[in-house]
Amino acid sequence: MLIQLFNSINYLCLLYSTLSMIMVNSRGQVIQQAQQYQSNQQQLNQFSQQSDSDGINQIERNERQFPGIEVLQGSEPPSRPIVHWTNPLYKPYFDTLPEDRNVTAQLGKSTFLKCRIKQITDETVSWVRQKDLHIISAGPYIYTSDQRFEPKHVENTDEWYLHIKYIQTEDTGTYECQISTEPKKSLPFYLSVIEAKSEILGGPSTYYQSKDTINLTCIINQTASPPMFVYWFKDNQVLGFQSQTVNPSDSRVKVSTIKGPITISTLEIHNSRSSDSGNYSCRPVPQYADPANITVNVLNGDNPAAMQHSNHFYKSNQQFNQHTLLMVGLISSSCTWWYWITFHGVFS
Repeated sequence: MLIQLFNSINYLCLLYSTLSMIMVNSRGQVIQQAQQYQSNQQQLNQFSQQSDSDGINQIERNERQFPGIEVLQGSEPPSRPIVHWTNPLYKPYFDTLPEDRNVTAQLGKSTFLKCRIKQITDETVSWVRQKDLHIISAGPYIYTSDQRFEPKHVENTDEWYLHIKYIQTEDTGTYECQISTEPKKSLPFYLSVIEAKSEILGGPSTYYQSKDTINLTCIINQTASPPMFVYWFKDNQVLGFQSQTVNPSDSRVKVSTIKGPITISTLEIHNSRSSDSGNYSCRPVPQYADPANITVNVLNGDNPAAMQHSNHFYKSNQQFNQHTLLMVGLISSSCTWWYWITFHGVFS
């Protein structure tokens, strides 16, 4: 009995020793694995730091190819070569012709201010009215409640426009085309607004004797460009325009027009009669100016006093017309030659 008890105790001691050894070995393996993992992690961190250092050195070596350029570590790569940021040869600049910066517009009509910019990339083009420093637009966005102003730009071109519709007298002044560089670049444009005028010489009324030649002269000036046509009316009925008459069979009527900075149109009616009396008007087309009117009275000789007044007035008016036409013709020719010389660069 004692022998069996001793053997059982001995077996239990042996089993306890075995389990203790297994637990010690397992704990040692866990510690060893943890140490191995920590060692591997340290090596990985060292390798990562070494790689980052090599990458920065590589960037610095690459940027040394561009002298004078400072590298900002940690910054995002530029959307275009960084040399464009510092080299003035790559910055945007204005390429607008001098004659495009002085714009003359007709009252009530439309006009464009044209701003040409070279080498522009992601900058914004703005239009500013100088007299009140009001920003009209920035890029495609409009910052004015006046719907007459509208910025325009055609993609893949170097031209930016400011479209002004139904021009008013108060629109006269300086406008600036601005580029959002640092510092900002701006180019001034001057807009002049003119109001065209038309006048029939000898008005508001004139007298002729029967069978005399009615001679009416219409002067149209202060126009941004010459009218395409000048129409003559009698009591709202068209008589002719330019060098044409509405009724070619009526050889008594003749119309002639000289276009220029000052446009001169004349209406002649030969062998006049009393039925030619009425209200005459000249109307430029497009209608830059309001029509000019004159009342023509053709007398049959029934009233000697009226005939005498008509003869005196007709002769004075005819002499005045001749002198005026000569002067206007000289002014028109001089202006035409001046424009030709200016735009063809004779003095340059």
